[in-house]
Amino acid sequence: MRYILWCSWLVSVFAFGQTEYDFSRHLRLPEGLGSARGAAMPGAIVVMGGDLQAAKVNPAGLGLYNRTVLAGTFGLYGTTLNSPAIHDSARGPRPEFSDVGLVIPLGAPIGPDARRGPWIVAVTWHKSVHHLTGAEIPTNGSMIARWKEIMDGYAPSAFYRSSPFALSLEEGLWTISDSTLWKYNPVLSPDSSQGSTYRFRGNQSRSVLDFAFGRQFAPWLFAGATLQIPFDIARNQETSRETFRNGGMSPKAIEYEEYTESKGSGLRMGAGLIVRPTCFLRIGVSYYSPAWLHVKDSISAVLRTGTQPPTGDFLVDTPVNHAAALWDYHVFLPSEFRLSVGLIDGGWGAVTAGLMTTRYGGVYFKAGDYPDPIFDTLNQQAAAMAQRHYQFSLSGELKQGPWRLRGGTRWDAQWQHWTQAGIGIGFHTPRWYADAAAYLTWQPQNRFTPFEGWNDGTLFSAIEGSRTTQGFSLTAGLRW
Repeated sequence: MRYILWCSWLVSVFAFGQTEYDFSRHLRLPEGLGSARGAAMPGAIVVMGGDLQAAKVNPAGLGLYNRTVLAGTFGLYGTTLNSPAIHDSARGPRPEFSDVGLVIPLGAPIGPDARRGPWIVAVTWHKSVHHLTGAEIPTNGSMIARWKEIMDGYAPSAFYRSSPFALSLEEGLWTISDSTLWKYNPVLSPDSSQGSTYRFRGNQSRSVLDFAFGRQFAPWLFAGATLQIPFDIARNQETSRETFRNGGMSPKAIEYEEYTESKGSGLRMGAGLIVRPTCFLRIGVSYYSPAWLHVKDSISAVLRTGTQPPTGDFLVDTPVNHAAALWDYHVFLPSEFRLSVGLIDGGWGAVTAGLMTTRYGGVYFKAGDYPDPIFDTLNQQAAAMAQRHYQFSLSGELKQGPWRLRGGTRWDAQWQHWTQAGIGIGFHTPRWYADAAAYLTWQPQNRFTPFEGWNDGTLFSAIEGSRTTQGFSLTAGLRW
């Protein structure tokens, strides 16, 4: 079973220069990261406002500001990928900035008898998803033999022939006998294989730049809107090495290495309301449109042959075969809807309950400037995975003078699992404030193998597992 899982991983990893991480990262649900207050109270800012993260989840919350605020968040986080098929998957702790912004009231603060407040504008940046990935898998099987079973005589399209995978293997393992067929050219005999190893290191993140505004239009009504520019960045490195018996000499070896750097940016719009029917009760609602991302992947691959001594580094004994390619495509991410209800008092604190719903897997891929049938397969698989998720949150905040004590959690009804939990403290004065929080996030590690059709169903397309992120955030802000 481990050998089959290994082959599944390798084939999808080497499938024409794209890994499942390159595509599955778009499937992840937002994790509510950013400010320390937001990390400790997932979902609460939808109705509470008064936090930089309001622009990301409900811009109506900006209407609760009454002075200029400059704030930022710094922290540490690490990620663990849990799966029985891999080991060495924990990475971190890693320092990062995850939240920064400026809020400016365009007018005097609202007075005790005023019915409406000034316009509040904000420019903020927030991290919404981040994870490091590490994986290392040894096996007694031969990846070359498995490649031969699948690829010998395969008819690649023009796109496949232009990919790093195809070009590297064409130079080192396969030849193309005519314009349509690959033919296996045995550089080293799979019968003498002593096993393969695979190593993956990745760093993916998603953040958003918000240009938002909000206002108190009546004593009981706050409203706002935002224009978002989401950013998606991923950098991956994969290395696979297979050794072969070579008589009494050092074993021969083949090493395949691939680097992927992916950058995407796009647009999304959002709007929200906060209604205050009584002094203590608030109801918040927000909607964010589907996001459009323009993604560019830069992929390079290297194929080496050499020897692997019993001790010491891999020794290259042939010229390095190198290939590079670019992917240029569009991704459409699903819309997001949030609803929250809170009992909030300025003197003692708050209790909130909320709902966020989005269509996990509701992702659509579109080719860039060239026709590409791969994206049809991607969209079919994304559609098959698409399920509407309902995530429920519950959080609370206690106040005692300048001190704050916070905590909260979020539950996913589809996964039947907690997806985020946090706890934090804060100290607030009229001139400055500081918040700290420790949090955990959890999501399944989903395999998204875009080329399932060409392996005729003989390989597994999924490795079960989950990804857990542990983080600590510290937010500091100035008021004037």
